[in-house]
Amino acid sequence: GTPVADMLEFENIEWVGFSMDQSGGTSMWMELELDPGRHGIFCFLPDVETGMPHAYMGMWTLIDVGE
Repeated sequence: GTPVADMLEFENIEWVGFSMDQSGGTSMWMELELDPGRHGIFCFLPDVETGMPHAYMGMWTLIDVGE
């Protein structure tokens, strides 16, 4: 569904990590030390056919990290 307007405040966005390209059909695990709160995970690699970033095609999610 469409995120609600106040779900994530732009001024609180901070880059905390990234991954390099990987082969299709594989999985990657990343260990990150995240502060408690809401975090967004986005894929900005371009789609092979359209060139559009995957995040624009729905490859993103929000997670909540507890204490």
